[in-house]
Amino acid sequence: AETYSFFQVLREALVAHYEIFYTVTQARCRELSFLLPDTTPAEIAVKGLDGVQVKEFTSEPAPGGLRRWRVSLAERQIGRVKLAVDFQQKMTEADLKGLAAPIVRADGVAYEWGRVSVEGSAELDVKVDTSMTKLDVGELVDASYQPGNRLLGVYAFVGAPSEVKISATRDPAYELPPAIVERAELFTVLARKGLSQTEARFRLRTKALLVQVRLPEGSTLWSASLDGAPIKPQREGDALVVN
Repeated sequence: AETYSFFQVLREALVAHYEIFYTVTQARCRELSFLLPDTTPAEIAVKGLDGVQVKEFTSEPAPGGLRRWRVSLAERQIGRVKLAVDFQQKMTEADLKGLAAPIVRADGVAYEWGRVSVEGSAELDVKVDTSMTKLDVGELVDASYQPGNRLLGVYAFVGAPSEVKISATRDPAYELPPAIVERAELFTVLARKGLSQTEARFRLRTKALLVQVRLPEGSTLWSASLDGAPIKPQREGDALVVN
């Protein structure tokens, strides 16, 4: 068997795509199986590639902290048989600080070699630590999936895979503010005596429960409204807090 484990590290999830190429000899088979860590989701998507049709698939516990997936094919197959497996696993920032990549293993095969690729994202600083041999991206040419321009590395193993540790931290520059001003309009009327009156309108994108507005020094608030209804903001120094 040949296995490909593709991982994309996002801010709140690990996206996994696997491709498993079995070489079936001597007799046709109707059932194939593979192994994933039991920490991976119990609901995954499995489909055949290059004309292979999947009838159904089930899972069961396996020794060594693994889960065995059994895949029944619609027709008996011989020669090259390809499967694709997909899932998305929710992650917290703590999970991404030392995550062992859940590499797929072909089950019940005489020989196996594998490829592992890791992609990062624009919002995270991702580092990969492994003793596996590093390869050129061209080694993935036989897979139907191809990594994007945020590829961090491609690695190889024969037999049992070594551990691939993924660590990700969020760049403070990519922190999203709790409120985004989609549009701002200010209308100011000046008087001859040097006074001015300003009406400020802000269209916000936010899920925050509180929004703070800071007034210019020496200004006086006349009125405030939210979604067309009058409100009475709370004062905190020279700022107004709107619920």
